[in-house]
Amino acid sequence: MVDDLFDHLAAIWPQVLSSSGPAAVAWRLLRSALAGRARCCCAAPAGPAHHALPPIQADSLVLHHLLGLEPQEAADLMGVRPSVMQGLITSAERAAPDCLLAHLNQNGTQRTAACGAAGSVAHHDRAPL
Repeated sequence: MVDDLFDHLAAIWPQVLSSSGPAAVAWRLLRSALAGRARCCCAAPAGPAHHALPPIQADSLVLHHLLGLEPQEAADLMGVRPSVMQGLITSAERAAPDCLLAHLNQNGTQRTAACGAAGSVAHHDRAPL
């Protein structure tokens, strides 16, 4: 999948470079590729954050809490202003179940969910921002 993504990026590289945010273009392509391959039973991308939150909020939490990116770095990657990213992180933290935040704050060192049984973070039908 990563090789396919790089091939696709290479094919559209001039357009990517001329965009306002090449990293954001790459992020959207990667996110789309992952979402297409890692869907669960409810059509959300696999992973507890994407069950509990709208996609853009889930992405902001994963980048900041799980991967440890600073809000500025996550903003650059997603192609949004740092103030927007901070707002996404804050609103997602408020909306997320406590067990999801505990899981993400493990910062990737341990992948077991703090929520107990697998799948215990229920999918919520929340409208995207």
